[in-house]
Amino acid sequence: MTVAELRTELRRHGHDIPVVFITAHRDESIRPLLDGRDAVACLFKPISEAALVEALDRVFSKLI
Repeated sequence: MTVAELRTELRRHGHDIPVVFITAHRDESIRPLLDGRDAVACLFKPISEAALVEALDRVFSKLI
């Protein structure tokens, strides 16, 4: 299952939760497909601490 398929499945089951996708497969073509619409962030390993904190801040701001 791809990340996009997982997100679709979560929504289909009524789980519209903020998601941060983290992958070791650097494929920049997936970022525009996920960022903003399907995910709070799409991060590629290795992940900087600053990028992770920023993504988590965005997740928590959507939950409040």
